[in-house]
Amino acid sequence: MANHGGADGREAAPPEVESIVWMEEARRFETPDGEAFLEYRLPSPAVMDVVHTYVPRSKRGRGLAARLCDAAFACASSPPAPTSPTRTSLAIRR
Repeated sequence: MANHGGADGREAAPPEVESIVWMEEARRFETPDGEAFLEYRLPSPAVMDVVHTYVPRSKRGRGLAARLCDAAFACASSPPAPTSPTRTSLAIRR
């Protein structure tokens, strides 16, 4: 995500909100500090199965889980690949 601080007078977002890092080799998306993350597996080349999300208590309520999911879904849709959320608490919003 782009930094929104600067000339227009808006404050920059905190680092954990600023960006989500794709750790492709580890099959996970995470905050820059690695504390909040989403793990996935690829059961086939055309399917991304989201298996686990975690946000530490100290960072909850900031929308990090949603941002992690958004990053995973954006990755899965380019090129298009179906997602299969194994994690039952994961709600897909469109």
